[in-house]
Amino acid sequence: MRGVLARLGAPAVVSHASAAVLHGLDVWNLPLDLVHLTRNRASGARRGRDLHLHVGPLSDADVTRVGGIAVTTPARTAIDIARERPFAQALVVADAALRAPHTDRADLDGALRAAAGRTGVRNAARVVAFADGRSASPGESLSRLLFHRSGLPEPVPQREITGWNGERVATVDV
Repeated sequence: MRGVLARLGAPAVVSHASAAVLHGLDVWNLPLDLVHLTRNRASGARRGRDLHLHVGPLSDADVTRVGGIAVTTPARTAIDIARERPFAQALVVADAALRAPHTDRADLDGALRAAAGRTGVRNAARVVAFADGRSASPGESLSRLLFHRSGLPEPVPQREITGWNGERVATVDV
């Protein structure tokens, strides 16, 4: 990422799947062969052999730093992915974003509102509505989705089981 950023020459922010990896978010079945960057511009997007340069609105609130690298926040990252990728892939990232430090449902909702009018925002809204930070892994996210699509009762992730004295005994999915 650092090499692609340096070669690019002009300021850009790590985004999409590349940002998810930098944040340590779960990714499932996302192509990771290109470095994704975003510039705060209306035009100039392009793809190269190792780069996918996105363009679009990018506010200061959308950007944080990881290891000294400017990167979209977990919430903005989840919305960017949800606007462009299939539901299941996006759900895994959105669930992970909700588990990320300093990220909550309000952050995801705010990033979704900021994306209003952009391509894929309806898909992103469906992902946000279904996202649940209690899903502790890609497997749990995908299982929840399969239960839903099959018409089965939705599982309750990370349910606390307590003993007779109120002490936590275990955490299970029911």
